[in-house]
Amino acid sequence: MHVAFRRAPSLALGVALATACAGTGARYQALHAELASTELRPSSIGDDPFRGAASLEREPLVRAVLQRNPTLRSARAAWRAALARYPQDTALADPMLGMGIGPRSFGAAEVRDGWKTDVSQDLPFPGKLALRGEVALAEADATAGDFEAARLQLATVASLLYDDYYLAARTLEVEDHHVGLLEELQRVATARLESGQATLQDPVQATAELAHRRHDRFRYEREGAGWRVERLAP
Repeated sequence: MHVAFRRAPSLALGVALATACAGTGARYQALHAELASTELRPSSIGDDPFRGAASLEREPLVRAVLQRNPTLRSARAAWRAALARYPQDTALADPMLGMGIGPRSFGAAEVRDGWKTDVSQDLPFPGKLALRGEVALAEADATAGDFEAARLQLATVASLLYDDYYLAARTLEVEDHHVGLLEELQRVATARLESGQATLQDPVQATAELAHRRHDRFRYEREGAGWRVERLAP
């Protein structure tokens, strides 16, 4: 019986490959931890992030936009896919087990049964795996930068939109105050007219101004509703 084995990789070469990947491995772990820290909470269509809130605040608004925006989810998925390439690109190929036989040797009186087995392992040139890891991590770094840029842009836009919302809300408060004053003025003018202390012009003028203010308030409220539908919808 004849058994033949191909030469196995030496221990020194294995140590060299492990050492070459040690530095990139630390970077991979750091990027993986950073990716895990950006986990986005899944949300359903009917989920209202502001349910029960007495008023809309800047920080919850920005957080809700970042959690629900599909563009940011796509950017994070691209980052995760790029990072997943690192263990694939730095791994050795699967070892191969082979076996061969000499059919004519079986049953022959002159020779023993002939067969052999071999184990093979493709080994890249020293440093090649580390280079592949560097390339994979560079691409993961780039996609991580894209994710952070998208998140920063969305947070900035959401914060600016909150400023618009705040201005609209304060405008409605001022208009409500003006409407209240004009309603009081209308009541006073009407009472003075009924008591003969004023002319008809005073209550008419107060009524006209009140109608104008109510129209302005309705317009501001309608614009605010449009702002909520168009800019806050997920």
